[in-house]
Parts: sequence; structure tokens; C-alpha cells
Amino acid sequence: MRMADSSRSLSTNGTCPIPYPDRFHAATAYVASLPDHLLTDETRLLFYALHSQAAHGPCEESKPWGWNVVESAKWNAWSQLGNMSQMEAMRLYVRTLDEEQPEWWDRMPEVVPADTPAAASPGNGVSISSVFQEGTWVVIQQDDAKKPVPRYEQGAALLGGSLYVVGGHYGGRYLQDVWVYNLNRLQWTSPVPAEPKAAEPPGQEGSAVLAPTGPPAAAGWSVTPLQDKLLVMGGHIKVGKLKKGESLPQMPVWVVDLATMQWSSLTTNGDVPCSRGGHSACLLPSGDKVVVFGGEDSRRRPLADVHILDLQNLSWSTLEVNSKLQPAARSGHAAALYQGALLVFGGGSLASCFNDIWQLDIDRGTWTKVTVQGPSPTPRAGHSGALVGDQWYILGGGNNVKGKSAVCLLGLAKVIKTVPCTRQCHAMA
Repeated sequence: MRMADSSRSLSTNGTCPIPYPDRFHAATAYVASLPDHLLTDETRLLFYALHSQAAHGPCEESKPWGWNVVESAKWNAWSQLGNMSQMEAMRLYVRTLDEEQPEWWDRMPEVVPADTPAAASPGNGVSISSVFQEGTWVVIQQDDAKKPVPRYEQGAALLGGSLYVVGGHYGGRYLQDVWVYNLNRLQWTSPVPAEPKAAEPPGQEGSAVLAPTGPPAAAGWSVTPLQDKLLVMGGHIKVGKLKKGESLPQMPVWVVDLATMQWSSLTTNGDVPCSRGGHSACLLPSGDKVVVFGGEDSRRRPLADVHILDLQNLSWSTLEVNSKLQPAARSGHAAALYQGALLVFGGGSLASCFNDIWQLDIDRGTWTKVTVQGPSPTPRAGHSGALVGDQWYILGGGNNVKGKSAVCLLGLAKVIKTVPCTRQCHAMA
């Protein structure tokens, strides 16, 4: 099989530009073509172990007899990798080759035998499931040529096999970029091309993908999957000093068409709420309404109001709350719909953070503070939440002192009062 000229033309400084697992297969083909004297025995042993781990997983073969020195050395090298994931083994294999032969891709033979794994389908055998190790954190190595800069308060949504990330904070500025992480190939892509800023040379990490159209750079917006689109609302933006009598800006609503990656602004009507960031947005399974709670307005004042956007007529309405007991104003909380009720955990303001859980009956407009047994997570904001069946997972966040790294789990079946409605939603945090 002849290597594609288009892939080779993208190479810079000998770096292989193609994604995994093709990059791994190309590396194994290159190593196989090298004369024995170009690699030390120790390096070849490492390549053997990593290749075996990537192809077959942890070593389960019986240990060879001691008199077979070569096979014993191979077995020991492979066994020492333990439960390393197959994807991590692939990446370590390529990284080792990059260190041993920095320009190996440019020296790659023009012809690779047709029966090598390099001819395999790009997605064969590699997905996010190949990285999972039950009960263990696994760091997914990110050595892609393009990847987003570090950030916080970004919007994120999972749709199908892709994770979409929009904007956020980086280095004291707001971002406007859009990134997609393909969970089947464990690779970042930037689907919206744009010219890099002058302050960021083209070679700098994350310099691309400023959306040419769409909302201004912002952070703290909500991103909600909507069929084959993303619904993007709110976001912290830089707002100048308001003149006397001037109102706060209204909540902006945008839609991203994932087929074309084109932004469209939606003109809404009704009782439009003020713009905000750090709020939560939950889509009902009927797909025709979104429930928004809390956040901070453009002056960074925390909010505790509830609004509903009807997607059929793009009309906003404010939910009238009938209970005296209500959660404190907050942003950066986790929210989800469970058995007809909106659940809210944590969040905070500039002065304090919370670790309380609240339940909102949307039909009746009543809040109830949820009482749970056992120790509660420490107060936090900016955490993530994921609802899996009756289990609500809470990860990360922090308070005004330090961040939190523990994963907390709340079983909802015994603590949440069922309301006469069967709505659910995508949890946003």
C-alpha cells in the first residue's frame, strides 16, 4: 500500500500527522523495516512489549522456562506493563520511536506491505472503551498536532461519539473557539478554520479555530445537544459601564449546525431573561423546551431565577416559584432532571460555595431541600455532574481555597421524592 501523499504533505519536522491507530501502525511498519544495528536490544525489547500490549492487552501468557533467555526477557518486558491500556501502549510506542528516530515519518518507506496493520480501517480496535480501566483514572496522552489550550468555564456537550467544547477562559481572556474530541479515535479536531491571531504565531498550541461568525468570545455559557445541533445560551462577556436607565443585556441564544459548523442567532420573545454565565440548561426529552436556572448576570451578581424557553415558538417564560423555601442565588452548580424534578447541587457566588441539594417540581413551581444520609461533599462550584440511571456522579470543582479531585456519588432512588411527571434532561454543569 502506497502511503497517501496528502498525509505526507502535512508533515512538519518529521512528525507523523495521521491520527491513531494509523499512526501506530505506520510506526510499527517503520520499526520492522529498520536494520537490527540501528536499535539497541533494550529498545527492541521495549518495542516488542508495547506492540504486544497494544495488540493483545495485558500479558496473560505463561512464563517461559528459565533456559530460554530471549523469550523470558520478552515475557518480563511485556508483563511489566501491567494493565496499561492498549491506546496508551500505542502512544508510548510512537513516542519512543519519535525519540529514537526523530524524523522517521519523513524517512518512511514509500511502499508498505499490503498485509501490514497500517492497511486497517482507521477506527479498527480503538475507541474510548480501549482506554477504560474500571475503578482507575487513566490519563489519555494528548500528542496531537492540534489540541485546545487549557481552559475553564468552557461549554461542553456530548453528542454521539463526539465531545464538543466551546470557548472558556484562558490566560485572562475569553475564548471563542470550537473543538471536537472524537471518542472513537481519541483525537482533537478544530472543525471551524480561521486565521490565527497575530499575537499567537501559527505554530503555537491552540492558535487556530476562532469562529469567524457566531457569538463573541465568552465563558460560562451552556451548551445543550439538540438533535444534530448545539444550543448555546448566555455566557460571560465583557460589558461596559451601563448608562443610567439602561437595562442589562438579554440572554443570547445561538445554534450551531454540526453538519456545517455554522452559527445562527435565534431571536427570542416573551419574558426574556437577562444574559448570564455559569447557569444550567436542561433539555426535556420532548425536545421542545429548555429549563434554565441560576448563573451570574453581566455584573457578576448571582441569580436564583428559573426560566423556560419554548423551542417551538422561541418564547421565554419565567417560572413562578410558590414555595417560601428556595435555594440561594448561585452559579457554577450541577443540574439534572430526575423523575420529573430539576435537581441542583452546589454552586456558589463570589463570597461563598454550597454543598446543598435542591429539588424543583417544575409543574408546581415548588422547591424542596433534599436531605441525604452520610457525609456530604464539601462545598464547591465549577464541578461537573453526570446522571447515570439512579446514580448522580459529581466530579471536581472547588471553593475559594482549593480545588476538589474526588468523585462523589449520590444514589437518588431513596432520597428524591417522585413527582407526577416523567421528564428527563441532559445534565449540564
